[in-house]
Amino acid sequence: MYINFRPDSQGKITGMSMSSHVHLTYEKLPWYEAPVLQVGLAGFSVIIFLWGCLVWLIRPLMSRKNKTLALVSRHTRLVELNIGLISVLNLCFLMGMGIAISTIDFWEFFFGMPPVMIALLYLPIVTTGLTTLVSIIGLLAWRDKNWSVVRRGYYCLSMLAAWLFIWLLNSWNLLGFKF
Repeated sequence: MYINFRPDSQGKITGMSMSSHVHLTYEKLPWYEAPVLQVGLAGFSVIIFLWGCLVWLIRPLMSRKNKTLALVSRHTRLVELNIGLISVLNLCFLMGMGIAISTIDFWEFFFGMPPVMIALLYLPIVTTGLTTLVSIIGLLAWRDKNWSVVRRGYYCLSMLAAWLFIWLLNSWNLLGFKF
C-alpha cells in the first residue's frame, strides 16, 4: 500500500490518497471549515435563537405587569420583534430541514430537490433580509442610549448569532438555491 500526498502550488500538503483505496481522496479543510468549529457555531446560534424565542414570548407578559417596560422606544420594540421573528424562522428552518431529510426517501433526491426543501430554502433568504434590517434599526436604537447593559448584550449576542448562522448557511450552500 502506498500513500500519496498532494502539494499545492506553494508546496503545502492539501490532499492525500492511498493506493489500496483508489476511489477515496482526502482534502485538508481550512480551519474555518473544521467540523468542531462549524458544530460549535451552529450550537451557539441555536441556543441564542431559543433564548430569542423565549424573550419574544415572555416580553409582552412582563410589560403588562410592569408599566415601565411598556414605555420603550419604537426602535426597541422593532428590534425585539425582529429578533424574535429571526429566531423563530431560523429554528423552523433547522427543524424543517431535519424532518425533511429524515423522512424523504434517499432516491427522491436523484430526481431533483423535493418541493418541501425548496420551500424551506426561502426562510434563510427572509431571515437574511430581517437580520440586515434589524442590524440597522438596532444601531439607531443603540444611539438613543436608552438601552440597559442587559438589552445591549442581548442585542449583540442575537446579531452575532444571526450573522454567524447566515455565514454557516452560506458555507453549507443553504443560502439561496445552489443546487
